[in-house]
Amino acid sequence: MEGADPDGPASGTAPAPPQTLTLPFGSTLALDSLPAVVMTVAIAFVDGFNPCSLWVLTLLLGLIVHTRSRRKILLVGAVFLAVTAGIYGLFILGMLNVFMIAGVSGPVRWIVAILAITMGLINAKDYLFFKRGFSLTIPERFKRPIAAGTRNVQSATGSTSGLIAATALFAAAVAVVELPCTAGFPVLWSQYVVAAAAPGTLPFWGLLLLYLFVYLLIEIVIILVALVTLGRVAFAEREARTVKLAGGAIMVSLGVHYLVNPEIANSLIGVGRIFLAAMIGAVILAAVAALFRVGPTGGHRRS
Repeated sequence: MEGADPDGPASGTAPAPPQTLTLPFGSTLALDSLPAVVMTVAIAFVDGFNPCSLWVLTLLLGLIVHTRSRRKILLVGAVFLAVTAGIYGLFILGMLNVFMIAGVSGPVRWIVAILAITMGLINAKDYLFFKRGFSLTIPERFKRPIAAGTRNVQSATGSTSGLIAATALFAAAVAVVELPCTAGFPVLWSQYVVAAAAPGTLPFWGLLLLYLFVYLLIEIVIILVALVTLGRVAFAEREARTVKLAGGAIMVSLGVHYLVNPEIANSLIGVGRIFLAAMIGAVILAAVAALFRVGPTGGHRRS
């Protein structure tokens, strides 16, 4: 047709619908927001390696496996995960509400970034000098009550309702106590992802549920191992140090990139750069620690 744009769409042809990605519970997200999904999975997976929560779960399961009852192990594990996910989800939603009120202004971005970088550096410090000075771990004053709580759960194994109630109460208390351990990850996630899926929309709920599911994956694996082997899964200081190093490096990288260029997370390449920078930083710190014989492989360990 004369005057028609040869490169344009044919006359009367409807534009192609945007391709979508299906998220949990039937919600969808446009494929151009795929980096938000990748960022969600990556941050939640690292967040799931939470030394505080893993220590508590392995301690609890270590007592329950002595009952030799897979039903009780499954019951305790399921209740623990459900309560943990519920409280963590409420915490994330609370942080989002705070940021929605405060807005995404320059000062807010600085506060979030500095908070994340500081928490990341503290975690990296724990790789070198575990629990020396300020540390994002469960305070020692809570260790004895937590141990007592696990024994209370163990003593309630004679009654199903009592076991559920004791586990739920214990998990709720622990979930609140351990929030400072990795609170920086959901804060950063909310800042990176909220632009791709506005809070309250179906895609946002899909991303939030995806975050919680991936966050719980490592604990699900631990429970499954206890179910199959009827044995205790140990989580010692050496593993905690390594997790602290990886988590700290990623938190610092996320914080720095969010401060300097928050739009970097809008592409898969940008997301890859964030986590590649974290990996390089972690490897360098581990190499320096080995050279000077500090950290989990060195001679200057905390007894």
